[in-house]
Amino acid sequence: MIQFFELLSTVVTGFIVLIMLMMATRSILSMLYPEEEIENPIFRFMVNLTEVFITPVRFTFSKLGWFQNTPLDVSFLATFVILSVITLII
Repeated sequence: MIQFFELLSTVVTGFIVLIMLMMATRSILSMLYPEEEIENPIFRFMVNLTEVFITPVRFTFSKLGWFQNTPLDVSFLATFVILSVITLII
């Protein structure tokens, strides 16, 4: 039973690290090219997959009125930090 939880922990950590890598790649590519101009299906897949994790944080920040007039997407950074903390806890 303990081996199952170790395996589950490894799989979940790997998935979170993969999401974080996709977020980092998306961040770098969005600095080079506007997201609207990129028609690559792999990039679209990365945007759609990472947006699932970013949207709840973005919604929470807008509901609380935090970081409304900042030029930087703080919800993106907060999501990255939250995923990093979850990885450390696991």
